[in-house]
Amino acid sequence: MKKSLIRCVLLIIPLLAIFSNALAQNQPGKRDSLYSATLKEERVFEVALPENYKPGSGEKYDVLYVLDGDWNLKSAVDVQQFAQNNAYTPPIIMVAVHNTDRSRDMTPTKVVQAPGSGGADKFLAFLKNELVPYINKKYPASGNNILYGHSLGGLFAVYVSRPAWLYTRFVNNSGRFSCHSLSA
Repeated sequence: MKKSLIRCVLLIIPLLAIFSNALAQNQPGKRDSLYSATLKEERVFEVALPENYKPGSGEKYDVLYVLDGDWNLKSAVDVQQFAQNNAYTPPIIMVAVHNTDRSRDMTPTKVVQAPGSGGADKFLAFLKNELVPYINKKYPASGNNILYGHSLGGLFAVYVSRPAWLYTRFVNNSGRFSCHSLSA
């Protein structure tokens, strides 16, 4: 199972890089949202269940959390379906986390050139205490979580990988590290 997941990640990384500018039109997931007490705002996300998902089957799936999900979900689902159909990876649930303020949510430190930056700890608290428990309760999640981030999302993925208690695997595609300190 671990080898399959590693192959999945290794296949998804370059393909997501190629397709990372996909438009958010016709997203394949089910749109959902929840109010975040931590961030004090409504957070929108989309959940794409595996093609072969059968309600009531009792089968559980690992969950891939896709940052910048409003841009990346369609490409991620297309890559995953290709990989799964060719027996490279097992089926997974994808959660596309939409942005409200990328500079605030995905940067661990305040940067003068980016007003409002430095809110990664609060965004992580939202993921840990609100979104992941919500997904685990509402969807057939196994409890194994993977985090995918690109650019500032990649910076965030590296930042949260340091205490690896929420996600079991990380995918960092071209993280943006200029001007940011990752010290905890």
